[in-house]
Amino acid sequence: LYPQNKISALKLFNQLLQKENIGLVYWLLIRRVENLIIAKSGYLNLLNRQAPWQKQKLARQAENFTSEELQNFLSQLILLDYKQKTGRLYHSFEFGLELLINKL
Repeated sequence: LYPQNKISALKLFNQLLQKENIGLVYWLLIRRVENLIIAKSGYLNLLNRQAPWQKQKLARQAENFTSEELQNFLSQLILLDYKQKTGRLYHSFEFGLELLINKL
């Protein structure tokens, strides 16, 4: 998942939705973005549950984003969840996630 890889990310997202619950996919996406923010900030030591190779992978992936992009993406994910839970989402949650990935 990174801005220059939208088409592949959307294909993988749709394949994943065929196998997994949207709630799990959303949670994993939130967790990944949070970890990318930590990696981008340079605090890889905070990711103590991650193996060294996972930390390196996060650091490399974080290089494809600016801090603002990651924080904005996380904010949009949270807003999407809020709108869905309060009945203010005018399309499916899956479509909303797809739109956010496409906006990267």
